[in-house]
Amino acid sequence: MIKRTSFMLISILCIMLALPIMSVAYALNIEPQDTIRLRVIPNSNTIRDRAIKHQVRQVIESDLAKTLAEVNDLKKARKITKDRIPVLEQDINYILRSNNIRHNATVEYGMNYLPRTSGYGVIFPAGYYESIIVTIGRGRGANWWCILFPPHCLIEARESEKIEYRSFFKDIISRLNR
Repeated sequence: MIKRTSFMLISILCIMLALPIMSVAYALNIEPQDTIRLRVIPNSNTIRDRAIKHQVRQVIESDLAKTLAEVNDLKKARKITKDRIPVLEQDINYILRSNNIRHNATVEYGMNYLPRTSGYGVIFPAGYYESIIVTIGRGRGANWWCILFPPHCLIEARESEKIEYRSFFKDIISRLNR
């Protein structure tokens, strides 16, 4: 009984100590004003519209992953992103036509109003951010967003097969049981 209680207390203590450390470890050093964000808003939340949203996201990721992969300068990323807008708009509308979707998509680049979001270890309060907003049709579905520059969402897309998932707590408990 004492061993079990001691083990539970140690486990709870480890969890309490690990949570702040884990959140710091996952936080990225990102300043919201030094980012270019991407937001894709589907026509609606139907299964078909969500599938189109993911196709659009993949086209943008594959196009910009090639062009922004090695860019370290915000000014250069802006120029590349601006130059790619017509191509992205054409590719996105091609996806819509290929799927017999009657409405078009709009692609806006600039300082756009974005709702409060959090991700990548950063909280982005609601406000105007440099971003690409892709609105498909009426734009009434749940959006998908990421950070284009620095290319965090693009890195995820390219390296998704290389990720190794481990449990911090399982590792600690395994060490304690040795």
